[in-house]
Amino acid sequence: MRLASILALVLGALLLGSGCGSSTDVTVNLDPSVWSTPGGVRYEIGPVQAGDTRAPDHFLAAVTSYLKVALDEKGILAGPEDASHQIEIRFVRYRMRSGFSKRTFGIFAGKDGTTSLVRVIDVAGRQSMGESRVETYNLTESVTMDDMARMHAKEIARFLAGER
Repeated sequence: MRLASILALVLGALLLGSGCGSSTDVTVNLDPSVWSTPGGVRYEIGPVQAGDTRAPDHFLAAVTSYLKVALDEKGILAGPEDASHQIEIRFVRYRMRSGFSKRTFGIFAGKDGTTSLVRVIDVAGRQSMGESRVETYNLTESVTMDDMARMHAKEIARFLAGER
């Protein structure tokens, strides 16, 4: 009986230290006409900026790269001449815990996360079609900065495809 209690305590500590998953919250504020564009919506990626955050340049480059792949997979990445809308991304929050903090304090070290404002502009009229907030966070200690960039880009692509 004592061994079972010790094993349960150790298992509980391991689960608590490793966190449990990720989540994304997308608030849609886009004009519904974006998705009814004649010929289909096609996005070009405009500026991706750190804003007032300390998001490093290599993180911004990774988000841009993963976003291109995700939009291409959904068939909504614009070619050189066929963009109907441009995307501008400005990060308003960025936090990545150090590996030491993750391993030492686990879930008590807080969560990794990033929040960006995604603005969609009609290319023809240069008018804003709306702006939405995309938040991605993760509690697990195994997530790297590259993983966070990939997860955030996929959620932006899902939002732009009208899946959120």
